[in-house]
Amino acid sequence: MKVNYTGKPPEITVLEKKKIQARIDRIAKLVDGRGEKEIRIFFHAQKREIKAEATLNYHGHAAIGIATGTEVFKALADALDKLEKQVLKMRAKWRDTTRTPEAKLAAAPPEPKIESAAGPRISRVVVRKKPMTVDEALLVIGPKVDYFPFRDIETGQLSVLIRRGAGQFDLVES
Repeated sequence: MKVNYTGKPPEITVLEKKKIQARIDRIAKLVDGRGEKEIRIFFHAQKREIKAEATLNYHGHAAIGIATGTEVFKALADALDKLEKQVLKMRAKWRDTTRTPEAKLAAAPPEPKIESAAGPRISRVVVRKKPMTVDEALLVIGPKVDYFPFRDIETGQLSVLIRRGAGQFDLVES
């Protein structure tokens, strides 16, 4: 991760530089998955107060951590902590919005596993973790799937919706 400092560079001890670099490395682990990123750190000195501002562009959004203090290290450490919190929040939001919806995954029929040619046919079915109503299960089952296991939202029990002929369905509740 590249770090650009702007403003009058303050006096920081070697130990403080190591601590700051450790915080920057922690942020870099979160961010540097798709190419190298850049953190811009600005220092503003006003009388006895120092303002530190850390800026990072991540997934098309600017994350900014601003902190003030009488000591340079304290202000910069607080700014990097705020920046890290924003990056974690943006990362979680991006992860939640870009994953494939569970309804598309559940609509696909399960692949049967056959143990042997002479033995019985055993199909392993994975039940979705998200509970749903019977009406939602009817929408998800699709025309090619003969059965659909799901967890009922009202009872929390395992239920199986089975397709019968002529557009009829059976509901098996446990």
